[in-house]
Amino acid sequence: MYSKSALIVFGILLLGSGVAWAMVPAENIYAIDLPRWIGNATASADVIEGGNVTYLNVSGASLTDKWADYFGNITSSLTLRAYNDTSDIFHWSWNIGGNGVVCATPNGSFDFGSITNTSGTEIDSAWGFTGADSDSGVKTFGGSCNVSLATANVTGTQMADTLPSGEYRTCAVKSVAGTPNKNQVAFCTVMGSYNNYRGDPVSYEMMVPTPAAPGAAGWESYYFFIEVQ
Repeated sequence: MYSKSALIVFGILLLGSGVAWAMVPAENIYAIDLPRWIGNATASADVIEGGNVTYLNVSGASLTDKWADYFGNITSSLTLRAYNDTSDIFHWSWNIGGNGVVCATPNGSFDFGSITNTSGTEIDSAWGFTGADSDSGVKTFGGSCNVSLATANVTGTQMADTLPSGEYRTCAVKSVAGTPNKNQVAFCTVMGSYNNYRGDPVSYEMMVPTPAAPGAAGWESYYFFIEVQ
């Protein structure tokens, strides 16, 4: 069974001929699937006899069908190069340090020039989630974060703070003024040198929504874009 969690390693080439610091598509994306729970765990049992009265606390966890997680490392470079050329005029190495942004969206032609604030409520609408569910968008995205790109700046949009808290935050943005569909929503995070949920050092981590359906109906394709600033 495929996993909705993946380790992504990006190989990025930013072309410096004509436009600097622009949002560009990610190239050379490699994914390593991590195991997904398939419902074959063994249940715990308690032995009881008639006439007994037992105080019993029960705990358990269910895997969400609405959300997936990406994390990994990013390598990048800046080059001065002619259009469609494979030879560099000049080449700069780039060291990550909290000065870049990576975004994921179902839309490979997402308009990052018109991004604005969005919310958990609008994520629920775009993906058809029920707001009353424990893992709905409105119960996942709250607080606020900022997304700063060369083409646009968004202040105070809603975000999901992945664990460990306060390190990587998934900021949600949209490309329209009204209620968006899922192709008009993107999820962005500032690159850094923090840990992922497992305590491993990574360049980024973000949560993204997926259709709440079993099997292939629950899959979502995401396109990745980065901007080095």
